[in-house]
Amino acid sequence: MPTKVECSVNSCKYWKDDLCAAKNIKVANNMEVESPDDMEVADDMEAAVISNKADTSNETKCETFIKKR
Repeated sequence: MPTKVECSVNSCKYWKDDLCAAKNIKVANNMEVESPDDMEVADDMEAAVISNKADTSNETKCETFIKKR
């Protein structure tokens, strides 16, 4: 049965309408856990905006990522 994988990284070559169109998806174990004590709070709202663009798979936590040309 086909599974749909939602994705918001629109700079990936496999991104299509908020879905991943890759035939296979590789996900690695990510053992790092961010604790609330390590978080920084932005002084202004603009700095808190999260981007949906990435240049490398490390910025997506997805090893299937390939940057769109």
